[in-house]
Amino acid sequence: MKLTSVISALVLTVLSVDALQTNEPHFGRAHTGRGMRRLSKTARDEWGGDDYNDPNAGGDNGGYNDANNGGGGNVGGHFGTATFYTQNGVQGSCGNWHSDQDFIVAIHSDIMDANRCGQTISVCNKANGKCHDAQVQDTCPTCNRDSPGPGALGIDLSVALFDSLASESDGVFDATYSY
Repeated sequence: MKLTSVISALVLTVLSVDALQTNEPHFGRAHTGRGMRRLSKTARDEWGGDDYNDPNAGGDNGGYNDANNGGGGNVGGHFGTATFYTQNGVQGSCGNWHSDQDFIVAIHSDIMDANRCGQTISVCNKANGKCHDAQVQDTCPTCNRDSPGPGALGIDLSVALFDSLASESDGVFDATYSY
């Protein structure tokens, strides 16, 4: 193994450990996970609509949050803190390499599995209403859970996707996202 490869691997490891401790965007890649959480009443009230993480939750639209039940049209969606990360020439958990200019996302490890790879996802900035489509291409093990509210699952965006929805100087924003 070349010395530069060893040094690069050590740097990525340090950055990944640092990201886990600071809740900053991750630089490494991770394993897939499973599971969904039901939203608390507080989160439903704050974000609008029914328990849209669970299509079996009932309500006036099969448990989904959309424009018909007080939500923002995020049918079958999730909410959470959006962050951004750089690709650094590292292969994503879906097996592909991407540039910072590609519209891709890394989704929370609780909802990521191989079936999500390549899926189109619509990401919206709750504050300004901007939305863009992207492809699921990676897993985000360091994305926030339960922030900004119970049931929230953070999402990591490529630099170009984040820039299309918010300013990098903001660093984060409250997002909704759906498949």
